[in-house]
Amino acid sequence: MSILSDTERHEDITSLELLWKEEDEALLQVETTNPVLLDPVWEIGVPLQTPFEVVNGTARWELTTSSTRLSALGEQLEASGIQFELEYVRRIGDSDAESILTDRQQQVFLAAVEQGYYETPRRATLTDVAESMDISKATASDILHRAEGRIVDWFVTTAVQ
Repeated sequence: MSILSDTERHEDITSLELLWKEEDEALLQVETTNPVLLDPVWEIGVPLQTPFEVVNGTARWELTTSSTRLSALGEQLEASGIQFELEYVRRIGDSDAESILTDRQQQVFLAAVEQGYYETPRRATLTDVAESMDISKATASDILHRAEGRIVDWFVTTAVQ
């Protein structure tokens, strides 16, 4: 498969693993020292759902974020010279968004997102998140677990139906 050898030979690629291949599709795990495409996402603190598709040089991302962060991401992508097209936006009603998480859950959850706790591989540990919020690791774990549970409950009852 020429895309594998071409990708593997790229100087910024530190690791490439073929996870599966089926006819003309493959799932790769790629590690790079120069994640140009991901830098704007990390800089703005937008959680990126992985894996994401790259077809003919075009990446397709699914994001869940606020309109403010989405706008900031668009500005950052433009500033980085990365072309993009927004396919779809689904808005959560303001009252819904405010009622999903408590203020404290939102603070800790957003800190975890911004630090890279939900990235793969993680850029931050639970200890990192806890220290940045000046709380114990057990408290951070409890708050994040409750926040994640509320987000999952909301998703299952609202977004999926």
